[in-house]
Amino acid sequence: MKTFVIDSTNCAKAYLAAETARKSSSGTRFTTEKELRSVSRDWPLSRLVAIWNQLPGTLLADLTELGYGESGGNTITRQV
Repeated sequence: MKTFVIDSTNCAKAYLAAETARKSSSGTRFTTEKELRSVSRDWPLSRLVAIWNQLPGTLLADLTELGYGESGGNTITRQV
């Protein structure tokens, strides 16, 4: 199962194995959209936008474009 890691600089990475993610990166780890919603519950929307804007081929002009809740977490996880 893929493991995703978001570090303190808002850089998101995907790893094919959880063990590799643990060895390679420090940061917030999650494997599903539900886990991402849980770990990011208290993050400001600006952090989610910063994460999104660092993903290849993405850029938000407006904070409201990302939204959050069901669709925002899904959107970030799919794009990573």
